[in-house]
Amino acid sequence: MLDRLITVLTNKGVITEEDASWIREEQASGLELTIKAKKGTSLNYDRWPYLPSDELLSAWLKSKKKAKGSLSQMAINTVGKNLHIAVNNGWTVEDCLEKAENSNWKGFDADWMGVKKNETTTQSAYDRLTDRSWCEALVGPN
Repeated sequence: MLDRLITVLTNKGVITEEDASWIREEQASGLELTIKAKKGTSLNYDRWPYLPSDELLSAWLKSKKKAKGSLSQMAINTVGKNLHIAVNNGWTVEDCLEKAENSNWKGFDADWMGVKKNETTTQSAYDRLTDRSWCEALVGPN
């Protein structure tokens, strides 16, 4: 029955093939699966790059619940996938969850964060063009 449900959800685009494979693997390993996280059920954050502080995670979960966002395992896994992308773009998990909480987002998508600019490259184009420090090493200062 679960396999049939997985097939229907995959065909309708509700879950990805990757998620379907993961669910089938979990089923085969004998672990109990839940389609929706119920009150008191703990969620698994293994697909996240790392966990933020308990305080921040709790605040984000409260904000997500208040915005009527999904607290299912699948939603947590999707957030984890997007957190990996955001971390690769230079953000931290803390940056992402703080932004999501402060913006009252129901979910999280790495595209909403954009690419983090390197804060060490603050030299303007004019400064780079007029910089003559490279030649001082060759001929000495004026």
